[in-house]
Amino acid sequence: MSKTVPFTTLELPRQSCAKEAGVERRSRRGSGIWSCELVTLAPLCIQSSFARLSDADAAVIPASSLRGMVRNMAEMLGAGCGRFHSDGEWLPDRLKPCSEESACLVCRVFGFVEGDFAVAGKVRFVDATSPRPHWEKYAIPTTQRDPHDGAQGGGWILFPRRPPAKLAPGPVRCLAAGQRIAFRVEYLNLDEEEYAVFKYALTLEHEGTKLCHMLGYAKALGLGACTITVLRDKSDPPGPAIEKYLTQPGCEVLKIWRAVP
Repeated sequence: MSKTVPFTTLELPRQSCAKEAGVERRSRRGSGIWSCELVTLAPLCIQSSFARLSDADAAVIPASSLRGMVRNMAEMLGAGCGRFHSDGEWLPDRLKPCSEESACLVCRVFGFVEGDFAVAGKVRFVDATSPRPHWEKYAIPTTQRDPHDGAQGGGWILFPRRPPAKLAPGPVRCLAAGQRIAFRVEYLNLDEEEYAVFKYALTLEHEGTKLCHMLGYAKALGLGACTITVLRDKSDPPGPAIEKYLTQPGCEVLKIWRAVP
């Protein structure tokens, strides 16, 4: 069962990439390193990574998977251009892809490539590693295309948090629920709005409300629910710049379907 998170009608916060400070300059307020912890609320499987492991191996959640999950959440909030792109086409026709002269918040923060121009982005994720994981194995059809959050028909397809389906024992390796896995995130020269969107998209926490992410394989079956927390966090909360995103109808759907008790 899935739910559609309606696209926001917010104007895209665009800026020229020429105004960026660059890696040789470091803003103290908008730069830092977070030690983070991912906690699995349900069995979690990164099929492409876990399939190669043995029972004695450490569990590694690739940085690319974490980065993609957080970027997708920033898009769902309405801060990126992904809602205007479907099946290789830009919608509406008048919208142009992000470029050196005009890039949306998500593309500036996470990076993009357009023609000969490329931006690496302002955030860096390090693999999440658990040296002594608790593995569980289930019978999950590996030939079926795994559904994922994506733009479709006027909204983002959302797989809500719910108890996992009762799965028979099988060959697909999953991290058991209750695992705590450490990783690191670095961010550089984020402005106030970029920081607010990025931190919220990472932690899904604001003013006492905590939501969960859905990561990896078989989300439609209830797998992959997890939370992310910044450990010993002394950095600023997302702040007022996040409010315009959290008051959108799509965020209300997120709060209902992804709430953590």
